[in-house]
Amino acid sequence: FREMVQGNPRIMDCYMMAAETDFLLRVVCKDVGDLRDFIVNTLMPMECVATCRSSVVLEELKHETAFLIDAQR
Repeated sequence: FREMVQGNPRIMDCYMMAAETDFLLRVVCKDVGDLRDFIVNTLMPMECVATCRSSVVLEELKHETAFLIDAQR
């Protein structure tokens, strides 16, 4: 799984979770068919993957990549 994640250009981020879900992947696909292809042909054939839930972002309200330490004061 780790090797697939590291080597797959569709996967932008992968987080190991402390929740019901083991991993959260942020995947970029060109359309819903491309997402389906990724899930059906890449994720689900892996023996270590039992289930997959997906969500589609409809709109990005905010995206930050930097955190200002002084902003907390």
